[in-house]
Amino acid sequence: MKKSFAVLLIAATFGSSALAQTATPAATEQSKVEALLKATGTLYVKDLHDIATAKGFYDFSIEAIFITSPVGQATNFGGARLTVGKNAAVSVIDSDEIAGVLAALTFLEQSSKAAIPIDSREISYTTRGGLAIVLFNDADKWSISVDAGKYSTGDTDFFQDAAIGIKTFRDGLTAVTAWLTSKGITSK
Repeated sequence: MKKSFAVLLIAATFGSSALAQTATPAATEQSKVEALLKATGTLYVKDLHDIATAKGFYDFSIEAIFITSPVGQATNFGGARLTVGKNAAVSVIDSDEIAGVLAALTFLEQSSKAAIPIDSREISYTTRGGLAIVLFNDADKWSISVDAGKYSTGDTDFFQDAAIGIKTFRDGLTAVTAWLTSKGITSK
């Protein structure tokens, strides 16, 4: 495990350096929900609905977030707010990103069932708000981490059983979508 963590850390360090030259890092972007919450001179009402809590290595929770800006141009935004780890790092997924995250989780689930003819493999997905979901293989065992490192000191939750982590995340986001739909927000 220590060897694969070191390999993962080295790969992440070199990989992020290479990507930084060709792509804008996700950490500089923000979700639509985050932009509204940070806007000055804006009145908004924020509703949160607890969806799921899971126990990985740390605690991991998913809430649906619904924001209404009742003054001026009335607008509604929604998404999922994930709180991860002992430092309670937070990431937001906009409602229009949820379908993409669910598709990525389906791919990760299918990948986790495959045998890998190499020493290790890492597959990752990052949202506009900086949430990173990473599936990685170590000695023929798949694990998944969820990194909400955009705020505070950041934290990563870790599920040694990738299937449990993927199911928890998918079920939570599906419930968020249903709740947001009841509020008139679609995930398209």
